[in-house]
Amino acid sequence: MSERTRTFAAYALLVLIWSTTWLAIKWALVYMPPLQGVGLRYLIAGLFVLWLGRINGAGLPRGDNAWKVVAVTAFALFGINYALVYLSEEHITSGLTAVLFGTSPFWIMIFAYFMAGESLSVRKITGSLLALVGVAAISLSGSERGTLVGIVEALAASLLAAYGNVYVKRHQQHAEPLVVIPPAMLLSGIVFTVLGFAVEPHSARALAWPSLAALSYLAIFGSGIGFLLNYLLLRRLPASVVGLNGLMIPVIAVIVGVALAGERFTVQDALGAALVLAGVAFALSGTSLPSTEAARADS
Repeated sequence: MSERTRTFAAYALLVLIWSTTWLAIKWALVYMPPLQGVGLRYLIAGLFVLWLGRINGAGLPRGDNAWKVVAVTAFALFGINYALVYLSEEHITSGLTAVLFGTSPFWIMIFAYFMAGESLSVRKITGSLLALVGVAAISLSGSERGTLVGIVEALAASLLAAYGNVYVKRHQQHAEPLVVIPPAMLLSGIVFTVLGFAVEPHSARALAWPSLAALSYLAIFGSGIGFLLNYLLLRRLPASVVGLNGLMIPVIAVIVGVALAGERFTVQDALGAALVLAGVAFALSGTSLPSTEAARADS
């Protein structure tokens, strides 16, 4: 199997995994409050990736720059970002959260412009405005209580995730996946577990098998394997290309939510979601997928 084929396979697997985590979060929230859920998820994920790192001879981060990557990703990609995602799913459906989080390619484009000097064209600006019209349409639908709160939380999570991805791409020489991911996940896991148990109610329901199954899936697949794939792809492809998965994930996530959980989209929600995805797609339609070799030469 060629390097390019392996890259595409990794991309497809990442999309598949992250398309299903939205509903798993919704199910986990039935048994466990959001901050505890985020904390325990990343404690388990961090230990899992640490084990993988030890098997492969990975050491600890070395130098201030590597530890800065750890700190930024701990809270932008693994901490505050996911706390906002969990909180948003207390107000809106898993599919709608995924659609709103699907604006991340636009935020990646903005951060890449300011942090990495990538171009910002009229096409990108027009597409982003179209996506924002879609967000507004969803916001005004009034189909769910607390929708506006959930929308703000999901969009803020998307923005943080985009910043984290561009930061990792920009500092990839200090971001060896099996070196920086375990301490970043463990740091996030410890902080949010302690915070969650301090401010949220405790319940024996958290130990029910559906809760543990959802938590295990989110930790091992959604975080451990998912972010290893994400980091590896960021080392091979431009951040904006990796971010294009944000266009595919929401579509699959909505289908999963409707098929497995009976979630419902109103016509206005569906039209708004279509505008969001169409706007982001139009904004990034001029982005071409480079060969793995060319991407590696540019990095």
